[in-house]
Amino acid sequence: MKDKIFLFDEQCALCLRFVKLLNILETYSEFSFISLHEDWVYEKFPDLNKEQCREELHIIDKDQIYRGEKAIEFLISLNPKVKKHLWLLENGMSKKAIQSFYQAVNKLRKSGVCKGCGH
Repeated sequence: MKDKIFLFDEQCALCLRFVKLLNILETYSEFSFISLHEDWVYEKFPDLNKEQCREELHIIDKDQIYRGEKAIEFLISLNPKVKKHLWLLENGMSKKAIQSFYQAVNKLRKSGVCKGCGH
């Protein structure tokens, strides 16, 4: 298993599309994409619980756990095409844009558009 773990809901069509996109991008080849339904994840990382993982995105980098918007910021920071503009992430407007994007996608995911993911 790789140091970086991207937890996703394999029963969620939106989650599956996002994982498919990330798999295409070489930047994220250092990730293991693991279903949040795998019980061993919660044994290995006791700070996680399945319900929280169902509610928001979780990424694990070694022992650091990124949740929600912080996980999106982490993904952005790894992209070499974006690295030279990372200072923009410190800007309040950028953080608001990331927050708005994440909240809109999470709301869409929970609205029932993802049949089978339990939301």
